[in-house]
Amino acid sequence: MRYLLILLSCVFLLHSNGCNAQKKQKRAELKKQYELKVKECIRKDSIYIEIKRINPMNDVPQSNSHGYYLSLINKKASIYLPYIGRMTSAILGAEKMSVEAKEQPVKFQKENDDKNECTYYLFNFKNDNRQETWECVFQIYWNGHTIMKLSCPGRDSVGFHGELKAD
Repeated sequence: MRYLLILLSCVFLLHSNGCNAQKKQKRAELKKQYELKVKECIRKDSIYIEIKRINPMNDVPQSNSHGYYLSLINKKASIYLPYIGRMTSAILGAEKMSVEAKEQPVKFQKENDDKNECTYYLFNFKNDNRQETWECVFQIYWNGHTIMKLSCPGRDSVGFHGELKAD
């Protein structure tokens, strides 16, 4: 009886290790497929980033679920991002503080970094709300995670973390 329990335990352990190896292999395969989708989006410059976290300068990072995004498709930028920070110019009337752009043609620079498995983008755009010129720098890691920084004279810089939608 004791030997039977030991034998069954060994069989169970060997079987569970085999299942774990299959799960790891499947996860690695899915990760590789998603990485190929991300690289294809980058190759086509068809970028849609959904913002998940806001990192204001000199303030507490905040989670986000309000539909903020950056889209860079056909060399046109569409942007809807919050602004949290200090400004050196006064706000007149009911001006919006958010950073918005609707299908603005942009010239961007792009550079692949094979060592860090990411791609960098840099471009300037005009905020539709206040006619300010903003600089946008972001990097897309090949696993889909993104880091972005917006800066503008007269306002504190603000950072964002997001996810590339490659589906």
